[in-house]
Amino acid sequence: LTALSLLPLTSDVLQQREKAAKEHRWEDPALALALQFQQADRIVIGAPYWDLSFPSVLKVYLEHIMVNHVVFRFTENGATGLCKADKLVYIMTAGGFVGGRNFGYDYIRALSRMVGITEVEQYCAEGLDLDGVDTYPILQDVMGKMEV
Repeated sequence: LTALSLLPLTSDVLQQREKAAKEHRWEDPALALALQFQQADRIVIGAPYWDLSFPSVLKVYLEHIMVNHVVFRFTENGATGLCKADKLVYIMTAGGFVGGRNFGYDYIRALSRMVGITEVEQYCAEGLDLDGVDTYPILQDVMGKMEV
């Protein structure tokens, strides 16, 4: 994501992007990431645990893909998802132990449901930065549990 050099959205950019989506101008570069996400069969997100959540670059990316008329649309009953993916897998690494403070996964799960992805799984590799810890068995254990 860092290679994309994404910037946080401004109100002007949001208005232009929403207009492009409403007018079905799918070739507009502002819609490229949202369309890529919307068309994916399966989504895998890997992120380190960072300040009770995930790095800000992932949040900025998610802001760029959350486009009304592309990944969801509003109806009289609320948001209806438009994504094709049947599953999203969230893989998190942490230097210590997170416990019940993984708000990043809560956010990813809620966002997934909003865009129509009902199956969301999380895999966590924790304690990777603790002194004397052999990380290989931790990573092998997590990878063994994955059903991507």
